[in-house]
Amino acid sequence: MSDTRLGRSRVFRGMAAALVLAGVTGVVGVATAGGAAAAVTTVVQAHSGTDAGTVKKSAVAQCPAGTRVFGGGGDIVGGGHGVALTGLVPAAAPSGRGLDSFTATAEADPAGYSAAWSVYAYAVCGSAANLSIQRVTLTATGREDRLQTGVTCPTGTAPLGIGAAVGNGTGHVVLNALLGNYTRNAFGQLTGFASAGAFVGGRGAAAGWTLTSYAVCATPLPGLAYRFADSGIDTGDDKAASVECPPGTRTYASGGYVSAQSGEVHFDRMVPHGAAWTGADVEGRTDLDGFGLNWFTEAEAICAA
Repeated sequence: MSDTRLGRSRVFRGMAAALVLAGVTGVVGVATAGGAAAAVTTVVQAHSGTDAGTVKKSAVAQCPAGTRVFGGGGDIVGGGHGVALTGLVPAAAPSGRGLDSFTATAEADPAGYSAAWSVYAYAVCGSAANLSIQRVTLTATGREDRLQTGVTCPTGTAPLGIGAAVGNGTGHVVLNALLGNYTRNAFGQLTGFASAGAFVGGRGAAAGWTLTSYAVCATPLPGLAYRFADSGIDTGDDKAASVECPPGTRTYASGGYVSAQSGEVHFDRMVPHGAAWTGADVEGRTDLDGFGLNWFTEAEAICAA
């Protein structure tokens, strides 16, 4: 199901806390006919090492000189049900030095995972007007089993990219939402925002873990749209969803959501796809213990000309 009313309602349930923080209401998928000059010029890939002994790995995809990072993605290879994506982070070069980048981080289940695995990062790069990367971090101060946060873009800008990261989770905390939109708030003003969610798994986590939500904000582009597609709903161990951008547009960022309100389901893959990068894929998997209830996953593509 692609960009359906049912899909939108699921996304809003997952984004509820962030919507409150941002003061945003309305319909997911609102597009703007902006006129700013911007374009995707390339998608860059990088990967970590492959082994069975390292419990946390990262890959950093760097944008070419003279380009900025919009969004990106991550993909675990060889992780089975024992490795989860815990960080998908866009970063600007410090003070104009170096290169923009997108980092994908994955962590093995604390119960142990014996097979060799690696993580891949993808960075969507190009040029844009008034680009900035905004972020908000929440910290678990007690024994919270979940955190959800949102970050808004500066006035007049919209999210071209999104990101999220768990900190100090030591493999016990997994992401369950990474979403963005540009829509009208309660006062009728167009507002751009991103939201992120994370849950603690059945083995628990100590106080002090964090969740950060990122929004890569820029002047709205022609054809800007936020598209969603859902997997089926059942008790299966693996779910995948794929979404296409409208004709004439390309993927600037990928996002996703898993409906399971626990740390027993995680993201295994969240990437832009297509020979011309015109869509996005998301895969969700249960952990090593499985998950006995119905659940689904949802893919988001942020698209523009």
